[in-house]
Amino acid sequence: MYVKKADEIKKEIVEVAEKTEIQWLIGEDTGKEFFMRKFTMKPEGSMPKHYHNNYDHEQYVLKGKLRIGLGDEIFEVEAGNVVYIPENVVHWYKNIGEEDVEFLCLIPKRKKYHMEKVE
Repeated sequence: MYVKKADEIKKEIVEVAEKTEIQWLIGEDTGKEFFMRKFTMKPEGSMPKHYHNNYDHEQYVLKGKLRIGLGDEIFEVEAGNVVYIPENVVHWYKNIGEEDVEFLCLIPKRKKYHMEKVE
């Protein structure tokens, strides 16, 4: 069993992104079937086009406004929206609001995670 305040979990800089941090809320030491991550993206923050060839994403937006590119489509999402991203779908993110964006991202547990950047 695992109970912890999210504020107590270390934040890490997402190196490939701009003004974005990640927290592994449920990670290697606690997750059996899936991992839960929380992303915080500052105003004007972004994540470049990329895809993952071995796992889907399930996301829930907690706070803020975000523009997301999924394949050839662009969506504007906000708190309360859910997003599903299948494997191999190119996607990107941009904070379009004046406050931080926070979203949860659940992924299946894997031995290796790989992000393919798209130019």
